[in-house]
Amino acid sequence: MRAVMADEGVGSELRVALVDAGTVWGGLVLVRAREGRPFSEADSARAQRLGPGVVAAMKRYVVGGPLEPSRLDLPPGVLVVGDDEVPMAATPSARDWIGELGTAPAGPDAPLESTLWDLSRATRRTGASCLTRVPTRRGWVALHAQPMTGGAPGAVAVTIAPAAGAELLPAVALWHGLTPRERTITGHVLEGLATKQIARRMELSAHTVHDHFKSIYRKTGVQAREELLARLLG
Repeated sequence: MRAVMADEGVGSELRVALVDAGTVWGGLVLVRAREGRPFSEADSARAQRLGPGVVAAMKRYVVGGPLEPSRLDLPPGVLVVGDDEVPMAATPSARDWIGELGTAPAGPDAPLESTLWDLSRATRRTGASCLTRVPTRRGWVALHAQPMTGGAPGAVAVTIAPAAGAELLPAVALWHGLTPRERTITGHVLEGLATKQIARRMELSAHTVHDHFKSIYRKTGVQAREELLARLLG
């Protein structure tokens, strides 16, 4: 990576982890030209102070988008990534799904989109299936990565499709600030449980459950249970 950046004229780099309330929300990478002044400790301190504001802006951006599965009307896409992180094969719909992430269409000569790169690396490192959820301009997308068997060594298959229901809930809970109890209640709603059933299962009063519902609706910007279900299920 340093050799590639040097070839592009980069002289110094500063990376900042965007952490808020114990959660890593992303990273900020700053670079300077080779002819410029290298980053200093003072620059690092100033960049770190930017963190909370950048995280707040990211949250506003995500929660300001559609709380629903992607509306892209396509079959799930499948992309096969080799151990050199180069796409080996892709279905036609995969190209459109990757385009939805804001990158060039997948192909043998196209660079791998960063989210797919991270996902395929994690799958190859752990040898287990990995899942991530990505907000797009038309709703949430889920990317599932699995190690390939019986084919090229180290190859990973990535399926891209709308994220819905229980699969979407963890991302919604995180970005919209749902408490663990509110997330559990929302999960029970997805199961089709009525308020009294939720109250019995969680050993709460129906009044307390109603109060949690009010908080869930306020945080997610919906008016009622039916709208919340429609948003999560598409």
